[in-house]
Amino acid sequence: MKLRAAILGSGGMGKRHTRALRALDVEIVAVCDSNDASITSYFETFPDLLGVVERYRDFDEMLVHTDADILMITLPPFAHTNQFIRAAQAGKHIFIEKPIALHVSKGIEMVTAAEEAQIITSVGFHMRQGAVVKKLESLIASGEAGKPVLFNARYGCNSLHTPWWRQKDKSGGQIFEQVIHLYDLGRHLFGEPQTVHCLMANVCHSDIPDYSVEDISSAISITDAGAISSISATNCAVPGKWSESFTAVFEQVTVECSGVNHAEFTYTRRDPIETEVIDTEEDNHFKGVQEFITCVQEKRQTSCPISEGLKSLQYVAAAVASAEQDGAGVSLSTIQKNEKGEYNGQ
Repeated sequence: MKLRAAILGSGGMGKRHTRALRALDVEIVAVCDSNDASITSYFETFPDLLGVVERYRDFDEMLVHTDADILMITLPPFAHTNQFIRAAQAGKHIFIEKPIALHVSKGIEMVTAAEEAQIITSVGFHMRQGAVVKKLESLIASGEAGKPVLFNARYGCNSLHTPWWRQKDKSGGQIFEQVIHLYDLGRHLFGEPQTVHCLMANVCHSDIPDYSVEDISSAISITDAGAISSISATNCAVPGKWSESFTAVFEQVTVECSGVNHAEFTYTRRDPIETEVIDTEEDNHFKGVQEFITCVQEKRQTSCPISEGLKSLQYVAAAVASAEQDGAGVSLSTIQKNEKGEYNGQ
């Protein structure tokens, strides 16, 4: 029996997930968006779904009247209210894009709701699906990589993006909305960060009205495995180019990665030293949706459930909190404790 999916958010990611779901033989039964232009564009993209897929402007109405097994949430950060929690309480399995929320306290509520409902969840950290990351996971699991040493990651772009993206109260900022992918990858491969020091500023966009997010940032942390992680980002780089790269140093292998499907592995403890190149083209967004659908069908949890989304949210929240204190160290345990009622920042 086919799985039935509802989609919340009909923009670019909603369309991308629609293509993935259809390729995976999942029946799309409903789409919801309060933006009429966006939902019109959705059905112009998929004209064969017009009159077949129910369209809604109100999420609660869709939740009540739609018999869907899964829900794909592709909303921008500011549009997240309690849709995840209400869908979890209704027993829907949920795929949600990052960041899962703008505030850690809300993320904690979401994790609690998912655990109480015992639903299957997945967060769209698509970089985890890359061939380079999968190779590293294998080397780490087998012990061949050795101890984690250094994660040095860079993110660069140069765009005004959409109006909501430029407003911190709506997007959370570049660290929250974009660079969280690298923060997530760092903790996934090198261990949980303990204390974060971060600086950020608006260097190139101070004259742009309503541009309240950072356009440069750099964070450093030490993980529970003893590794150092440094992540830098800017929106002042090359126009029209979005770049994500990292160097991953382990005791026995060093990886120079220009993209999660492209890297050179150098096995530094082999005699003689050996290198291996990974260079492939894979759709990591599709692979993330595919894993989610497979897990729902097999009734098992995904490799990146909502609890992972919360941990990475806590990481970026700690980075932002540090920057707001001129780079003072912020403990992840403090973020976890305070966001349950005492901490008033992100």
